[in-house]
Amino acid sequence: YSDESVYDVLSKNEKKTKKENKKTENVVKEAIISNTDFNNIDLDMQYDVIALPSNGECYKNKTERVPVAYLTAYDENFITSPNLYKDGLVIDFLLKHKSMNKDINIDELVSGDVDAIILFLRATSYGVEFPIYVRDPQSGEQIETVVDLSTLKYKEFNLKADSNGHFEYELPVSKDKVKFRFLTRKDEKNLSLLSSLESENVKAQ
Repeated sequence: YSDESVYDVLSKNEKKTKKENKKTENVVKEAIISNTDFNNIDLDMQYDVIALPSNGECYKNKTERVPVAYLTAYDENFITSPNLYKDGLVIDFLLKHKSMNKDINIDELVSGDVDAIILFLRATSYGVEFPIYVRDPQSGEQIETVVDLSTLKYKEFNLKADSNGHFEYELPVSKDKVKFRFLTRKDEKNLSLLSSLESENVKAQ
Protein backbone atom coordinates (compact mmCIF):
# COMPACT_ATOMS: atom_id res chain seq x y z
CA TYR A 1 0.00 0.00 0.00
CA SER A 2 2.99 2.32 0.21
CA ASP A 3 6.65 2.53 -0.71
CA GLU A 4 7.66 1.55 2.80
CA SER A 5 9.02 -1.92 3.31
CA VAL A 6 7.51 -4.30 5.83
CA TYR A 7 10.65 -3.83 7.91
CA ASP A 8 10.19 -0.05 7.99
CA VAL A 9 6.55 -0.36 9.08
CA LEU A 10 7.39 -2.85 11.84
CA SER A 11 10.27 -0.68 13.02
CA LYS A 12 8.04 2.37 13.27
CA ASN A 13 5.35 0.44 15.14
CA GLU A 14 7.92 -0.97 17.54
CA LYS A 15 9.29 2.52 18.31
CA LYS A 16 5.75 3.85 18.80
CA THR A 17 4.87 0.99 21.13
CA LYS A 18 8.05 1.48 23.16
CA LYS A 19 7.33 5.20 23.46
CA GLU A 20 3.76 4.57 24.62
CA ASN A 21 4.88 1.90 27.09
CA LYS A 22 7.53 4.24 28.48
CA LYS A 23 4.95 6.99 28.91
CA THR A 24 2.58 4.62 30.71
CA GLU A 25 5.41 3.31 32.88
CA ASN A 26 6.34 6.85 33.95
CA VAL A 27 2.72 7.65 34.86
CA VAL A 28 2.45 4.48 36.92
CA LYS A 29 5.76 5.15 38.66
CA GLU A 30 4.70 8.67 39.62
CA ALA A 31 1.42 7.37 41.02
CA ILE A 32 3.16 4.65 42.99
CA ILE A 33 5.94 6.85 44.35
CA SER A 34 3.47 9.48 45.50
CA ASN A 35 1.74 6.91 47.71
CA THR A 36 4.55 4.55 48.64
CA ASP A 37 7.71 4.85 50.69
CA PHE A 38 10.25 2.88 48.62
CA ASN A 39 12.88 3.22 51.34
CA ASN A 40 11.11 0.39 53.13
CA ILE A 41 10.74 -1.91 50.13
CA ASP A 42 13.01 -4.68 48.90
CA LEU A 43 13.02 -3.90 45.18
CA ASP A 44 14.75 -7.22 44.39
CA MET A 45 11.54 -9.12 45.17
CA GLN A 46 8.88 -9.80 42.56
CA TYR A 47 5.80 -7.76 43.43
CA ASP A 48 2.85 -5.80 42.15
CA VAL A 49 1.09 -2.70 43.46
CA ILE A 50 -2.49 -3.25 44.65
CA ALA A 51 -5.02 -0.42 44.56
CA LEU A 52 -7.01 -0.50 47.81
CA PRO A 53 -10.83 -0.45 47.43
CA SER A 54 -11.07 2.12 50.25
CA ASN A 55 -8.93 4.56 48.23
CA GLY A 56 -6.96 5.11 51.42
CA GLU A 57 -9.79 7.15 52.96
CA CYS A 58 -9.89 4.97 56.09
CA TYR A 59 -6.30 5.79 57.08
CA LYS A 60 -4.49 8.83 58.39
CA ASN A 61 -1.74 8.54 55.79
CA LYS A 62 -4.31 8.10 52.98
CA THR A 63 -2.36 5.22 51.43
CA GLU A 64 -4.17 4.27 48.22
CA ARG A 65 -1.83 1.52 46.99
CA VAL A 66 0.15 -1.24 48.63
CA PRO A 67 3.10 -3.12 47.07
CA VAL A 68 2.49 -6.84 47.58
CA ALA A 69 5.03 -9.57 46.84
CA TYR A 70 4.00 -12.73 45.02
CA LEU A 71 3.79 -15.98 46.95
CA THR A 72 6.85 -18.20 46.74
CA ALA A 73 7.05 -21.99 46.99
CA TYR A 74 8.18 -21.52 50.62
CA ASP A 75 5.09 -19.42 51.37
CA GLU A 76 2.76 -21.97 49.77
CA ASN A 77 4.28 -24.79 51.83
CA PHE A 78 4.21 -22.73 55.03
CA ILE A 79 0.58 -21.60 54.81
CA THR A 80 -0.59 -25.22 54.62
CA SER A 81 0.43 -25.63 58.27
CA PRO A 82 -2.55 -26.99 60.24
CA ASN A 83 -1.62 -24.85 63.24
CA LEU A 84 -1.94 -21.63 61.22
CA TYR A 85 -5.43 -22.57 60.09
CA LYS A 86 -6.41 -23.76 63.56
CA ASP A 87 -5.36 -20.45 65.13
CA GLY A 88 -6.65 -18.34 62.25
CA LEU A 89 -3.19 -16.90 61.57
CA VAL A 90 -2.95 -17.61 57.84
CA ILE A 91 -4.28 -14.20 56.81
CA ASP A 92 -2.03 -12.43 59.35
CA PHE A 93 0.99 -14.30 58.06
CA LEU A 94 0.27 -13.38 54.45
CA LEU A 95 -0.42 -9.73 55.21
CA LYS A 96 2.69 -9.32 57.33
CA HIS A 97 5.11 -11.15 55.02
CA LYS A 98 3.77 -10.16 51.62
CA SER A 99 3.08 -6.44 52.24
CA MET A 100 6.35 -4.79 51.22
CA ASN A 101 5.72 -1.36 52.73
CA LYS A 102 6.67 -1.93 56.36
CA ASP A 103 5.18 1.42 57.40
CA ILE A 104 1.74 -0.12 56.93
CA ASN A 105 0.33 -1.69 60.07
CA ILE A 106 -1.64 -4.72 58.91
CA ASP A 107 -3.79 -4.60 62.04
CA GLU A 108 -5.05 -1.18 60.95
CA LEU A 109 -6.25 -2.36 57.53
CA VAL A 110 -10.02 -2.49 56.99
CA SER A 111 -11.59 -5.75 55.85
CA GLY A 112 -12.27 -4.68 52.26
CA ASP A 113 -8.61 -3.83 51.69
CA VAL A 114 -7.52 -7.08 53.34
CA ASP A 115 -9.83 -9.02 50.99
CA ALA A 116 -8.32 -7.25 47.95
CA ILE A 117 -4.78 -8.28 48.95
CA ILE A 118 -5.75 -11.88 49.68
CA LEU A 119 -7.67 -12.19 46.40
CA PHE A 120 -4.62 -10.90 44.53
CA LEU A 121 -2.35 -13.46 46.20
CA ARG A 122 -4.81 -16.30 45.54
CA ALA A 123 -5.31 -15.40 41.88
CA THR A 124 -1.63 -14.87 41.08
CA SER A 125 -0.48 -18.03 42.87
CA TYR A 126 -3.14 -20.63 42.14
CA GLY A 127 -4.97 -19.14 39.15
CA VAL A 128 -8.16 -17.13 38.79
CA GLU A 129 -10.49 -20.16 38.90
CA PHE A 130 -11.81 -20.69 42.43
CA PRO A 131 -13.83 -23.90 42.93
CA ILE A 132 -16.70 -23.77 45.42
CA TYR A 133 -18.48 -26.76 46.93
CA VAL A 134 -21.66 -26.21 48.95
CA ARG A 135 -24.41 -28.51 50.16
CA ASP A 136 -28.10 -27.70 49.91
CA PRO A 137 -29.32 -27.76 53.55
CA GLN A 138 -32.76 -29.07 52.49
CA SER A 139 -32.00 -31.68 49.84
CA GLY A 140 -28.47 -32.50 50.95
CA GLU A 141 -27.36 -32.25 47.33
CA GLN A 142 -23.79 -31.05 46.81
CA ILE A 143 -23.48 -28.17 44.38
CA GLU A 144 -20.21 -27.42 42.62
CA THR A 145 -19.30 -24.28 40.74
CA VAL A 146 -16.24 -22.26 39.75
CA VAL A 147 -15.83 -18.53 40.32
CA ASP A 148 -13.52 -16.53 38.06
CA LEU A 149 -11.69 -14.23 40.49
CA SER A 150 -10.66 -11.89 37.68
CA THR A 151 -14.31 -10.96 37.13
CA LEU A 152 -14.96 -9.87 40.71
CA LYS A 153 -15.65 -6.15 41.04
CA TYR A 154 -15.12 -4.12 44.19
CA LYS A 155 -18.02 -2.05 45.48
CA GLU A 156 -17.35 1.58 44.67
CA PHE A 157 -16.23 3.54 47.73
CA ASN A 158 -17.27 7.19 47.49
CA LEU A 159 -17.08 8.32 51.12
CA LYS A 160 -14.63 11.05 52.08
CA ALA A 161 -12.92 10.97 55.46
CA ASP A 162 -11.22 13.65 57.54
CA SER A 163 -7.49 13.71 58.25
CA ASN A 164 -7.92 10.98 60.90
CA GLY A 165 -9.78 8.56 58.63
CA HIS A 166 -13.11 9.31 60.34
CA PHE A 167 -16.42 9.75 58.50
CA GLU A 168 -19.35 12.02 59.31
CA TYR A 169 -22.94 10.75 59.47
CA GLU A 170 -26.20 12.53 60.20
CA LEU A 171 -28.60 10.57 62.41
CA PRO A 172 -31.97 10.19 60.64
CA VAL A 173 -34.22 11.16 63.59
CA SER A 174 -32.31 13.60 65.80
CA LYS A 175 -30.31 15.02 62.87
CA ASP A 176 -27.28 15.07 65.12
CA LYS A 177 -23.97 14.58 63.36
CA VAL A 178 -21.63 11.87 64.57
CA LYS A 179 -18.25 10.65 63.44
CA PHE A 180 -17.33 7.00 62.96
CA ARG A 181 -14.56 4.86 61.55
CA PHE A 182 -14.61 1.47 59.91
CA LEU A 183 -13.57 -1.58 61.89
CA THR A 184 -9.95 -2.54 61.42
CA ARG A 185 -8.59 -6.08 61.31
CA LYS A 186 -7.53 -5.67 64.96
CA ASP A 187 -11.05 -4.55 65.92
CA GLU A 188 -12.60 -7.55 64.19
CA LYS A 189 -10.21 -9.99 65.88
CA ASN A 190 -11.00 -8.45 69.29
CA LEU A 191 -14.74 -8.69 68.61
CA SER A 192 -14.34 -12.31 67.56
CA LEU A 193 -12.47 -13.04 70.80
CA LEU A 194 -15.14 -11.29 72.90
CA SER A 195 -17.86 -13.23 71.08
CA SER A 196 -16.05 -16.50 71.74
CA LEU A 197 -15.63 -15.68 75.44
CA GLU A 198 -19.28 -14.70 75.68
CA SER A 199 -20.32 -17.99 74.10
CA GLU A 200 -18.21 -19.89 76.63
CA ASN A 201 -19.82 -17.94 79.48
CA VAL A 202 -23.29 -18.75 78.17
CA LYS A 203 -22.40 -22.44 77.98
CA ALA A 204 -21.04 -22.28 81.52
CA GLN A 205 -24.30 -20.70 82.76
